[in-house]
Amino acid sequence: MDVADEGERSIALVDGLSLVRPNDQLLSHRWDWAQGKGEMDEEATASRYLLCEYEQYLSGEDIRSAPERGANRFYAGLMAFQVIKPIRTLGFVYRRQRIERRPPMQPGRWAMANKFDAAMLAQVPTMIERIQPVMDGGNVEQKNALTLLQLGLEHFHPYIAGLLWVTGLEAIFDSGGREEFKKKLCDCLGSQTMVFPNWH
Repeated sequence: MDVADEGERSIALVDGLSLVRPNDQLLSHRWDWAQGKGEMDEEATASRYLLCEYEQYLSGEDIRSAPERGANRFYAGLMAFQVIKPIRTLGFVYRRQRIERRPPMQPGRWAMANKFDAAMLAQVPTMIERIQPVMDGGNVEQKNALTLLQLGLEHFHPYIAGLLWVTGLEAIFDSGGREEFKKKLCDCLGSQTMVFPNWH
């Protein structure tokens, strides 16, 4: 994850989730037959990894549900970062002895103009706790909005990414046309929201 790397070696976010710097234990999960040398080198120099320790979910539950609950926790954490400010990810998810390979998330040029700094990082725990009930719940529209945000960040073509993001917003707004969509979007953002954050 492309997150400011100042501070402690490990940064606790919420129960089960933390940000850690690359270390020998994490990097030992790379497989040269599944990943190119350039990808492996890039992973070694990443600023942070999002780490989910889902053993805590075993208490009083069916042991078979732990990996699924851990995955939901991981993706809730990942999407919390992207909701606050889109960041670049490498696309590799390590689950014990398996590698899940997804397209890397690529934010736009404006999002890349500023690092995910300490002030943004302070917002992450609250955002995770807002997103987790959506991931665990039955509201399909809200789940679709988060899924389409992720898919848009993973798509290389800006027009298709934009279409996915607008579709995600429409899943929430349920508007009847572009004028109603515009009104609901403006009402949601409020009159004081800047189109681009003042990062300079």
